[in-house]
Amino acid sequence: RLRAGGVPELVERGALRAARRVELEDDGPSRAGPSVHVWSVSDRKFEARYAPQMTAVQCYAARHSYRHRLIDPADWNCSRRNFFFAKHCAVAAALRDLPPSAVVAVLDADVVPGHDEVGLEAYVDSSDLSFYERGWNPELTSGNYFARNTAFARAFLAVWSRYDYP
Repeated sequence: RLRAGGVPELVERGALRAARRVELEDDGPSRAGPSVHVWSVSDRKFEARYAPQMTAVQCYAARHSYRHRLIDPADWNCSRRNFFFAKHCAVAAALRDLPPSAVVAVLDADVVPGHDEVGLEAYVDSSDLSFYERGWNPELTSGNYFARNTAFARAFLAVWSRYDYP
């Protein structure tokens, strides 16, 4: 089990893949729960540009009774040079508003659901964070992921958001 003090060390060692299925003593075991949320993360500049895509995500969320929310990093005092680092900062902060172990599908604003009949439960497991690897290269994506409201997930995202170096 990883203690909260070990999170920066874990990230600095480049262990992004190790974020899966790590439990902290103060959270108890992770468990899949009924509370699923869908967050589109965008700033004001792209909110209008990607309005059709976000409307499609809202419809998908409504169809499956998920709570949809638009997250703007500026609303969470998350100013970064690179939007994606601001995104992780905002998600880490906004997770605190949810019940313990709630699961969020964090999406870029330009995402459109491809199979609206399939619910997110098919992809949610007991991990604190779940990323996917692109099919055409070995990159782990940072735009779309699942985050469970645990101390580890919040700390990992907060530390990762500070990687926005000049």
